[in-house]
Amino acid sequence: IEIFQTGLRLIEANPLTGVGPRMVATEAAGYRQEQEFPEWAYQHFHNNVIQIAAESGIPALLVWLGLWLWIAYDLLGYCKRRSGDLFASSLALMTLCVVVAFHLMGLLEYNAGDSEVATLMIFFVTAAYAVRRHGEAEDGAWHTH
Repeated sequence: IEIFQTGLRLIEANPLTGVGPRMVATEAAGYRQEQEFPEWAYQHFHNNVIQIAAESGIPALLVWLGLWLWIAYDLLGYCKRRSGDLFASSLALMTLCVVVAFHLMGLLEYNAGDSEVATLMIFFVTAAYAVRRHGEAEDGAWHTH
């Protein structure tokens, strides 16, 4: 809780631009109220939302959240529209589940900055969009002949 509160104090002091990428570890010391944890515990804020807002500001956080909402909306819509294509709709649903799990996990750990997790997330989202685009291209080709 202290680490989260430190992050919120840092965001409150720097709401528009944050403190900059990879500067949280350096800047967090000035916003701590407790000395219970060692300084290395403040390398990040163990929460995607707090970390992104602290590094880049609230406007950047809103863009980031908007992007994820857009992706989730796309995936959910794709599940409904392509119900005849079991593979594509299953992939879209699975990707939506991965996105939800990513964000749930991100409530207690800064997983957006973890290269392995981010790479897997990019793979799943890209695969769903690639299959969607391929399916739309086939539908268009089918109807034009």
